[in-house]
Amino acid sequence: MKVQKYDLKKVVITKIIIQKKMKTIGILGYGWLGKHIADFFSKKEYNVVASTTSVSKISTIREKNYIPVLIEFSDNHLDSFESNNSVHQCDILVICVPFSINIDEKALLNRFSNLCRFIGNYQKQVFLMSSTGIYPQKNIVMDEENLPDIALNQSFLNIERMMQKAFGQINILRLAGLTGGTRKFSNYKVSEPELPVNQIHYTDICLILDKMVALNINSKTYNVVAPLHPSKQEIIDFQEHSINPVQVYADIPRRIINGAKLEKELNYQYNYPNPVYFP
Repeated sequence: MKVQKYDLKKVVITKIIIQKKMKTIGILGYGWLGKHIADFFSKKEYNVVASTTSVSKISTIREKNYIPVLIEFSDNHLDSFESNNSVHQCDILVICVPFSINIDEKALLNRFSNLCRFIGNYQKQVFLMSSTGIYPQKNIVMDEENLPDIALNQSFLNIERMMQKAFGQINILRLAGLTGGTRKFSNYKVSEPELPVNQIHYTDICLILDKMVALNINSKTYNVVAPLHPSKQEIIDFQEHSINPVQVYADIPRRIINGAKLEKELNYQYNYPNPVYFP
């Protein structure tokens, strides 16, 4: 296990920051999404603890006055972890450790088993950033309840179940394709441009987390996806040529992830409902 150590001067500085702010949020996985979540909550006067597997990111995290934790979760075996005070002092944990269909199921389970060991007996609010990749590639509308477990990606499902068993209070947010800012759809090579998208802007993820924290919601599973599903081509046309969308592919079979449950239960309206106009 690799855990970042601090000299006495930095420990004192950390204590001063914590005294000035109200709550502390832990971001386990300071990648693209983790950074946006950390920045959002820091502006709301939260302390931020951010974990990373990269030594090179430590200085970047410190520059933002966040508390860095250097840790790597093995994919090859189960590790032994000591309790980490930086994590256990957090009021909220957000797990942004990536899921991937390209990682062997056993390796993925090892990664998240080690994550559970590292967190230990944590009793406060926890969020797992899961993925709508759990749903099959079928041209139907899919929500959190309308498919049997056997139809779901078993590797992702097993991780969700393992995390629910370890932390009964955990909220599972199944995120659609992450976009916004520098992540523009037109920056990537796109196949099958007629297909509809299931996407989410990072700002809405942050606002949904903020609302669930404020309402102290636990033990929920939600799809987090913008309510409109334009085709890939509609998005590219607008981003590259400022051409307003025309639904020329509206009648083809469509794989749609439905996020209506979250909108209804949280009374939430998306800031960015249409991926065509994501900033």
